[in-house]
Formats: sequence, C-alpha cells, structure tokens
Amino acid sequence: MILDIVKSAIKTWQPPVQSPTANGRWVGSFFEESIKDHFKTAIPSYIQSFGGATKYPDVSLKDNMGAYAFEIKATEKDTHANNRTKSPESMAKNYSNFKEHWVIAPFYRLDREARLFSDIEVFYIELWKYTSTSFKDYSALAALGKLEYMLRTQNTPLAFRSEQEFVDFFTYMSKYPGPIIARNRLAKQWLKQYRAK
Repeated sequence: MILDIVKSAIKTWQPPVQSPTANGRWVGSFFEESIKDHFKTAIPSYIQSFGGATKYPDVSLKDNMGAYAFEIKATEKDTHANNRTKSPESMAKNYSNFKEHWVIAPFYRLDREARLFSDIEVFYIELWKYTSTSFKDYSALAALGKLEYMLRTQNTPLAFRSEQEFVDFFTYMSKYPGPIIARNRLAKQWLKQYRAK
C-alpha cells in the first residue's frame, strides 16, 4: 500500500533543527517543502505531482493501483491546529481523481529562543477526519483544531461524521463561493438539513 511507502520514507526523514522565524504559516510551509524534497530523494518513482498553494492536493503519489492524495500540515504541540485545507472548489475539481486522501501531520515543539524543533511526531490522518465543517481565511476549510478531535478520541460538533458527509458538504459548498461569514452561515444551514434527513 502506498501509505506504507510514505511511512517508510518519513521514518528516514531528518527535518532541519533551526528556523529563522516562529511564524506558524512559515513553519508549516517549511515542513511541507522539507517533506517534498525528501520524497524527491526517497520515493521519486511514486511521485505524480506537487500541488501549489491553492491546488488540491499538496502531493500526489501513484502506484499500479491508482493515485493517492496527500496534504502536509504541521502544527505546534499543545496549540490549536490553525491550519487550513484547500477550498471546496479545488477539492470538488480534483477529489475523484484519487483512491485515498490523507494528511501527513507533523506535530512538534519549537523552542523560540533557541529556534530548535524537537519532539516531532508524524501522524497520518484521513482528510475527512482532519477537516472541520467551518471555513477559514481565503474560503478554505479549516483544520479540526485538536489532534484528539482528528483521532476521534474527543467529540466536537465541528467534525464530519463520515467521508460521504464530507464529500457531499464540499461538493455543495463549491457551488456557493463568497465571503467567509456567508459561507459559514450557509455551511451550518446545510449541515443541519443534511443531518436531519
């Protein structure tokens, strides 16, 4: 399975230990580019493409069974997961092209004074379990907020109940672009009606 190949590659990955800034978005992109560079060396024959900042997914890998989508999202431990996934429009356009959808999620500690990363753990979380039912900036969907929510060891009303609910949600929302406040209002209305069926 392709996920086993990804896990094997990540086990040998050695992330840099210094960063010039503690800005959350920069740190996330720092990890993302480091992992992508590692894939180029560790599993080049499986790489299908690398996505951009707005195109889903960040990385696509393929084997003889099909293509697999990966988002790379890094989060500092003991903080709210403030990441975002891609927009419903991008996911609606590309989701069906992939057999499976995963988030590679490094969780780390950062000593801001020494500028050192430590205690890095990498989790593999299905995209629908990682993603919140609410929108973030740039009309992209927000992360669920806590690892415990993503792993379903704690409950939250912002979690999707199934992958099918997630797919139906972003497919519907992709047809209604607009300001974040308006989209969140529409998202709540849609989910209430969907779950009432």
